Amino acid sequence: MTLACQTVLAKQVAFMEANHEVGACGTWARDIDQAGKVIRNREALTGDDLDSFYWRVSPLIHPTVMFRFTPSLGPWYDETVPVAQDYDLWLRIRAEQRLSNLPEYLLLYRVHEESITAAKAERQFRSAYAAFCKHIGGNRIAYEAFLALHTDSSELDPLRRAIATTRLARIIHKPYRIFFHDDLQYARRWMHSLRVYKMAFGTRGFRGFCNSILRLGLQKRQS
Repeated sequence: MTLACQTVLAKQVAFMEANHEVGACGTWARDIDQAGKVIRNREALTGDDLDSFYWRVSPLIHPTVMFRFTPSLGPWYDETVPVAQDYDLWLRIRAEQRLSNLPEYLLLYRVHEESITAAKAERQFRSAYAAFCKHIGGNRIAYEAFLALHTDSSELDPLRRAIATTRLARIIHKPYRIFFHDDLQYARRWMHSLRVYKMAFGTRGFRGFCNSILRLGLQKRQS
């Protein structure tokens, strides 16, 4: 159940009328429990961050979104997409227009106590990955790399993730430097998971790894 603030529609309409290049506009939201108590704030990416990371699952908070629609042209939800119809729709809109989020909490979302099983999460990511391949990456980003770009999983080694990131940067026409910090943070988490972080961080080997990622990004930009 969603409870929109009284001004949400007016603010979104005014924003989209002033920004015709925006095809879909969301807002931030607050999750509330059955008693109406705020239990979590949800902040979606905005501005340049959203423009660079729109390919991530859930770039917009679905119940908050307003998008341009005509009965003849749509866009429509793709019923052949099993469990990631919203993500598929955002990617299709982004192929033609920009996505945007208003940095204001304009919706209260009542959540129920139900857990997302590992099997359901896997199904969701598999469906999102299919949409990603269809609209952005083709088969150039492996599913394991797609997971590593989205989750806290540290199963993929950092160099393979960095290769996937530079490939993605080239596909969406963004400079690799935008994603370098994420790759570096991932490398640290990966070493933590192997219990070698304290030993490796600051060593010549770790600095060599960072330099390898930088060189890889420069090579991709120059090619």
